Amino acid sequence: MYAGKVQKSAIAIYESEIEDVFVNYPDILCHLMNWNHELSLVARQLQLPSGRLDLLFVSLNRLFLIELKVEPFKAEFASQIAAYKSDLVRLQNDNHLVQGDIGAILLVTRFCVGDDRICANKDVQLISYDPEAVLTAFYDRMAGVSGFLTIRPIDLGVWHIHVINRVLYSLLEHNTIKGLSQAVAIAPNTVRNHLRFAEQMGLVHKYHRQYLLTDLGISYVRLRDQSLSSYQMSEAQIELLRKHIVRDPFSSSVVFGIYSLVESVFTLARDSYPVAIKDLIPYYRETVGKRFDWPADRSAFLGANAYSNFAAELGLIAVVGDRLMLTPSGFRFILMLQLHKGIKIVDSLGGERA
Repeated sequence: MYAGKVQKSAIAIYESEIEDVFVNYPDILCHLMNWNHELSLVARQLQLPSGRLDLLFVSLNRLFLIELKVEPFKAEFASQIAAYKSDLVRLQNDNHLVQGDIGAILLVTRFCVGDDRICANKDVQLISYDPEAVLTAFYDRMAGVSGFLTIRPIDLGVWHIHVINRVLYSLLEHNTIKGLSQAVAIAPNTVRNHLRFAEQMGLVHKYHRQYLLTDLGISYVRLRDQSLSSYQMSEAQIELLRKHIVRDPFSSSVVFGIYSLVESVFTLARDSYPVAIKDLIPYYRETVGKRFDWPADRSAFLGANAYSNFAAELGLIAVVGDRLMLTPSGFRFILMLQLHKGIKIVDSLGGERA
C-alpha cells in the first residue's frame, strides 16, 4: 500500500513526524513490516551506549528495533542499527530488558540492488517506504476518528435560525412531525427540515419517532423573551447559542458552517475590510470543503449567504449591503473559538509530543 523504492522528489519532513505516525498508529508500521500481529511500544528515542534508538516495539515473544530515515540508504545506517541491536542484547543479558528475539528493521525511502545484502550480512531487515503514503495513511486514520477533518456544512432549506422557533416552542406539547405541523400550520416537510436544523444546533434530539428538547433546547426555550415575536431571538438565546458553538465547534455540520463563516471573514479582513461577499464566497467554499458540492457560482452564493445569515443573527458579523464586518462579539467569539478548537484538535491527536 505504501511501500516502494521510487523517490520522485525531495522530501521535507522530520523523521520525528513519521515516528509520531508509527507510535499513534502502529498498524501502519505493521503493514510495512508485513507483520500480522499487534505491536506495543516499549520505548521511543531510547538512549543506548552507541546512540539513540528511534523506536522499540514488542509483539508476541519478539522485540522489534526500528530505525527510520527520511532519505535513501547509506551503508553507515546498517552499521548503526546493528550496534543498537548489540546494545539491546547486552541489556537483555544484564536483565535490564525483556527477553525475546530482536528483529532489527531499517526503514529508508530508497535503496539500490545490493543494499539489502549489506543489511542481511548484519542481520538487519531493509525496507523501503514512501513518507507521502505514510502521511496519507495517517490522515485516513485521523479522518476516521476525528470529525473535524471530514465535517462540512449542509443545506437543510433553512435560511434563518429564528424560523425554527415556532417548532421549538411547540415541542413542549407536540413531539411528532404531524402534531407539530398541525400546531404551527407548517407543511410536514418544512417541519422536518426545521427539526433537523434544530438537531444540528444541539437543541433537539430524536427518540424513536418523537422529537424532544435537549438540555440546551430546554434552556433556549426558557430564555425566550415573551415580549418578542416568535420570529425573534432574545439576547439571552443568542448568547446561549454562541457559547454552544465555541464550546464544541465540530459538534455538527451547521455549527461548523457558522464558525467557519466568521473565521473566513476574520481571515479575509487581513487583505481588505470590510470583506466583500464576492470575495468571501469562493474562499468559504474552499475552506469548508464544498468545491464539488457547490460547483456552480449560484450554489456557492446561496450556501455562503445562508451561513452569513446565521452568523449575522448571532451578532457575530454585520452585513452592510454586499459587505461583511466583524462585530465586537465576533472578535471575542473568534478568540475563544481558537482556544477551544485547538484543544479539540490536540485531543484528537492524542496530545502534543514532549
